[in-house]
Amino acid sequence: MKTKEEMLRMLAVLTDEDRPYPERLEAYEYLLEDCDEIVDDMLEKFYVSEGETGKMLIEILAGYKGNPAIYMGLVSYLYKGEDVALFARLLGSYGDERAIDLLKGFAEEYELNYNEYMEVRNAVEQLGGYFDDDKDYSDDPFYRYLKGLDEPETDTRRSPFENIFAPAEGADAEDGEDDGCDCDDGCDCGCGTCRGTTRFAGQRPRFGPWRRQPRDPRPPPSPRRPQSGPRQQAAGRRTDAAGINTKNSRRTNDGNFCLPPFYRA
Repeated sequence: MKTKEEMLRMLAVLTDEDRPYPERLEAYEYLLEDCDEIVDDMLEKFYVSEGETGKMLIEILAGYKGNPAIYMGLVSYLYKGEDVALFARLLGSYGDERAIDLLKGFAEEYELNYNEYMEVRNAVEQLGGYFDDDKDYSDDPFYRYLKGLDEPETDTRRSPFENIFAPAEGADAEDGEDDGCDCDDGCDCGCGTCRGTTRFAGQRPRFGPWRRQPRDPRPPPSPRRPQSGPRQQAAGRRTDAAGINTKNSRRTNDGNFCLPPFYRA
């Protein structure tokens, strides 16, 4: 369980810009949750911090809901314009419905790129609002990249299975046979024409009627049981010291085993 002394120590590490960045990043991850006791201390540090330290602090504070000071801090960083997409997303996840009108007004007042527009719209809808914007983003580089508008139509964008069953070039459109092939429809010779494509010509077919064989009417033979072994001995198959199978040996009246007559001297 986290203690307040440990929380304050990690807060000091985070706000010390002379510390190595990996240590500050570790403190950042530590303070992201279960540090409600020092929210006021983090706010005090936030008011006097700038740059990367202030941004890290407000990102941490965005995880502690219901504080008006934190909401105003998120709004102030949104209007700084340094990372509109990030702080629009944080406002949407913070859950304060006052941000609906604020985000709509921000989108109308400032010219957003497509990425920022998407984050603002998603934040408004996450808060329960409705965002209607008919602005054309077809010239935005990020929009064109997502839609693939600037990529040429090449074979690399086509499915490798697009024409797998299409007749080969020069095939007869009526019966699907290659020119020069005398096979009839339904032939099972296994050539590429009779399989509907020449792509697999020369390969052994893996499926289709040409692999079917007549069924043997006889029942399959039963597997042979081994004649000796621990499993058979446990089932009652007894073997004497000379290795002679005594399963069919007869038992005398006194209960002793004796060999069949042809084994006796």
